[in-house]
Amino acid sequence: MLEYIEKSDLKFVALMVLCEPCLYFIFETNALKFTSSGQAGVVSSLEPVIIILLARMILKEKFPRLAYIGLAIALLGSVFLSIMSDVNELAPRPLLGNSLQLGAEILTCISVITTKYLMDKYPPFYLAGIAVMGGAIFFTSMCLFNGEPLHVVVSPSIFIVGYLGILTVVAYALYNYSMCTLSPSKVSPLLFLLPVSAVFFGWFFLGETLNMMQLASCLVIFLGIYICQTFSKHARKKEEKEALKKEEEAILTNNIQSEEKVETTV
Repeated sequence: MLEYIEKSDLKFVALMVLCEPCLYFIFETNALKFTSSGQAGVVSSLEPVIIILLARMILKEKFPRLAYIGLAIALLGSVFLSIMSDVNELAPRPLLGNSLQLGAEILTCISVITTKYLMDKYPPFYLAGIAVMGGAIFFTSMCLFNGEPLHVVVSPSIFIVGYLGILTVVAYALYNYSMCTLSPSKVSPLLFLLPVSAVFFGWFFLGETLNMMQLASCLVIFLGIYICQTFSKHARKKEEKEALKKEEEAILTNNIQSEEKVETTV
């Protein structure tokens, strides 16, 4: 699989896989040992913000100033949703747990930016396959290193694990494909839908409670995403008009210069 990757890109592929899924899941799973899922959800809400900042600094992407209002509204809604969803869990060492969760979010953001860079050369499903295979090799090696026995048990659980594995590949591929057609700064605000989806499916499948504050927080998130996407769309149209105008001006200038050269020759 790696023979199709240029040697100059191997370091970026290694960084992508190392950040996520390898180190990301180590940080996140250990974070949940020391902090509550609600507090971890609040820290996870910073992921879209970090992605936008990194995309602006590294990829030089533009994000409309007014869209930051929508980003702040969605972030606020996500924080409230996480707080209201967690009232009984304990956080024995919240500072350590939240720090690990923040590290996990920074790792996944680095992976996203690296993936976007590689998208210009490699298809999304190809990069998704590398990420999943790299993660499988990494965690299998960790099990062997820790002396944990590896055995396959044929039971209903193995089908659930296989189902989750397929979903992981599809999720990575779809996320990568979205970044092929859109920029990270345009895709990242949609990540605020993750806590909304978690609350909804927890209510639908597991019978978890859904109170009015949670519903209100979901509406606030939808409002923030709508504002982000609306202003981003307007800004994109404005950039396209300006680019078209510059192109027309360049063509007109070239025509005038050509006519002047002809007149000079005559």
